[in-house]
Amino acid sequence: MKKNICIALLPLFSCMLLSGCGIKAGENNDQGLIAKPENNLESAPIASNGDAGVALQKAPRQLRLMQFALILLNARYVEPERINWKKMTAYGIDALQNMIPEVVAKFDRRIDDNPSSLTLHVGLASRHYSLSEINTFAKTLQTSENVYNFVFSNLTDPKDPAELEYAMINSMFSTLDPHTNLLPPYMFEDMMTGNGGFGGCGFVVGVRDDNLTVISPMEGAPAWRAGIKTGDIIVRIDDESTENMPLQDAVDRMRGDVGSQVTLYVKRKGWTEAKPIVITREKIEIKSVTSHAIKADNIGYIKLKSFDQTTAKETKSHLEALHKAMPKMKGLILDLRNNSGGLLLQSIEIAELFLSKGDTIVSVEGPTDHDSTKAKADGPERGYPLVVLINEGSASASEIVAGALQFHDRAVIVGETSFGKGSVQILKDNPDGSAIKITSAQYLTPGDISIQGVGIVPDIRLTPSFADKETGISLIETHNIKRENALEQSLHSSKTKARTSAQSLRYLYKPSKEDEQRAKDLGVTTYDLRSTEDYTADDETRFAVALLKQASSDKRSEILNKSNKFFTQYTADFLNTLKTSLKSLGIDWTEADSRAPKCESFDWGIKYRDQTTAPGGTVIFPADAEEKDLTLWVKNTCASGDLTQFSASLKSNNSAFDEREFGFGRIKPGEQREWPVKIKIPKSMSSRDDAVEVSFYQGDDAHLQNKPLAQKGEFTASVVREQKPRFAYTYWFDDIQRGNADGKLSRGESVDMYLWVKNVGEAASDKVRVHIANESGSGILLQQGRATIENLPIGTSKLVVLKFDISKDRPQKPPSKRIKRDRPFNPDEAFLNLTIADDAYDAHIIHPVIIPVDNADAKVTQWQKSTQKLPKGSALMSHAQNGITLANVM
Repeated sequence: MKKNICIALLPLFSCMLLSGCGIKAGENNDQGLIAKPENNLESAPIASNGDAGVALQKAPRQLRLMQFALILLNARYVEPERINWKKMTAYGIDALQNMIPEVVAKFDRRIDDNPSSLTLHVGLASRHYSLSEINTFAKTLQTSENVYNFVFSNLTDPKDPAELEYAMINSMFSTLDPHTNLLPPYMFEDMMTGNGGFGGCGFVVGVRDDNLTVISPMEGAPAWRAGIKTGDIIVRIDDESTENMPLQDAVDRMRGDVGSQVTLYVKRKGWTEAKPIVITREKIEIKSVTSHAIKADNIGYIKLKSFDQTTAKETKSHLEALHKAMPKMKGLILDLRNNSGGLLLQSIEIAELFLSKGDTIVSVEGPTDHDSTKAKADGPERGYPLVVLINEGSASASEIVAGALQFHDRAVIVGETSFGKGSVQILKDNPDGSAIKITSAQYLTPGDISIQGVGIVPDIRLTPSFADKETGISLIETHNIKRENALEQSLHSSKTKARTSAQSLRYLYKPSKEDEQRAKDLGVTTYDLRSTEDYTADDETRFAVALLKQASSDKRSEILNKSNKFFTQYTADFLNTLKTSLKSLGIDWTEADSRAPKCESFDWGIKYRDQTTAPGGTVIFPADAEEKDLTLWVKNTCASGDLTQFSASLKSNNSAFDEREFGFGRIKPGEQREWPVKIKIPKSMSSRDDAVEVSFYQGDDAHLQNKPLAQKGEFTASVVREQKPRFAYTYWFDDIQRGNADGKLSRGESVDMYLWVKNVGEAASDKVRVHIANESGSGILLQQGRATIENLPIGTSKLVVLKFDISKDRPQKPPSKRIKRDRPFNPDEAFLNLTIADDAYDAHIIHPVIIPVDNADAKVTQWQKSTQKLPKGSALMSHAQNGITLANVM
């Protein structure tokens, strides 16, 4: 096995990200980890492969990173036939016009149809380019650089060259597959955070009610020792206000070198003002493995959160502790749910613990080679039954472990079908801190079977049902889970194999009040709570414990074959619980009498507001964000015989209607029953017509196996959106009340920013959110960065005031590597982003505000009109404030 091969992945449920001083909720990161980076490209064999040598000598230095990326792609990409150099060139140029308003690229045909020529406009300058002869990466590089240099030579405002080059490369790579991309420095740094830990404070942090809030400090960590408590609000980090600061930016600022200090200004209930707490950063090690001894049943539990450099070592240590706590351990649960993967070698070492010598674990197959890895020795963890929990968030390295243990009859796989990522990436770090990630091979589970796009199918499919007043009912398994095959440009393999689960079981999910509170604290749903905690006795773990308790073999096949009685009883218990829950909702879910005539004849229709619609009709849904009942009625038209255990579900491309379910239960001949579901069409939804398919189900087996009746129905959901509000604005700065009144901004000065906001749209706005975000690092300290305008009717204007201070010290570095600036960082500019938005309508303006600081020749712009064009003759505002009179803005 090659040492430099890694598994890269696309996680679905990255609910918690440990970074800096805390754990961030809700961040999606493409984590391709690697223990040993690729060698420097200049000395690698691929540097002289094909026409690479010519390109290395002739390519200008401006696109040096693109040069390396294309060389690596040309030499190592898994499917060379996917590479279309002409299309990649067009996509790279398209990225420039998407990022720079002055650039307009006119192709002779659609960009996906292999355009052969291009006319490029940059301001008043234009140039024609031929694309017809681009068939090698060297020609792609040459044309891209010519375009790049032409664009830069004609720009009126400076742009960040690195950001543009990153965008061009990623746009090119988007034509290939979802996992080939370039990671900017901040993304690569995040991805590598888990390898050996980082300098930080050690607490879980999130945004609650627009405040940066401590969720929980890690016991023994620097923050815990410094007195940071759950519920603390961090208002400043050193000299920067956290108001409107993105969560990940706050985490970045709290990170730092081990031994360095950070001052957090903390507000706490009972305190009259924020107090500074100085924390000395220490190495915060991320643990990828946790365990729990279920001593009452002698069952061990191990959760693998990711596959990092120390995961195998940690797992062995936890297994030793479990055996010590339970010398007669009867079984083990290996929890891989929402583990999106990591290092290939770590997955191999984990699988080896449970397998026999010579068992194949994984094969890696590239365009010209095939390399298999087998267990080197008998694993120490054999002789007891093993259950592996997976779900749609289990990807890549997780799938390798699950696939090997399943194939070799070592573990029963329980849960839902995994993500289905069967590709391998190489990762090459660059001198600027970025990294190039290229899909170089596919991996195959034992038997040379690919799981690309299909995933690991569990032996026991275990899925939730819902039945309560708050969430309604959900008896049919969801079809709306996004996996690898749903990603654009996803790869396909000819070596996949269709599989079905041996058992398909359900459980009734009902969160406790404690679960609901913990989920609220962590900013996740109650159903996803299980993926954020080290151990919780949830439905899947309880099922696994029960299965292991009655298992008498360590062989997967024997456990499945000898557990029929257990499965039958489990299903009966579920149906009884379901029947009781549905009864509390007024639904009679009793079974059909086997002696009664069978009935499958019925009429149905839709009611919504004052509309009654027959099958095939159209229902009008105003996009007004008002929650109303959509009612489906069903009438039994059989002469004799009841419709029993009867329900219906909707399927639609519109998520407002998709997978909504209606419960009817028993309907007697001639009887009509109705069931309402709450429908709310957001104001932001555009006008659209969608076909809505109605499927009907009768009987427990139909619901458990997702087998609807042959009779189906359809209606059209016509969404009619109200007109949206639109905003125009004028802003000006005032340094009279809190500054030195010299008409320019100086270091150490306090400034008020006045904004008149006018609704020039076609609908009234109930709430307008106005805020400024600081992108100047320590150059600006926001004192009042948010304001809300309640009720802004059409044609009316209202004034808000925002406040900030200018730092006494000249900032020495950009505020964050994450900020994508359209101009280089200038320490003599205060850089703010102004947002005016009605979130309900998804109507917003985002405008950069750039203020010169300490420049004797530049006066502060006293007012600036909206970037949106106003109707001719309309006066946005006319107002005098603090001696500054503003003229009408036309």
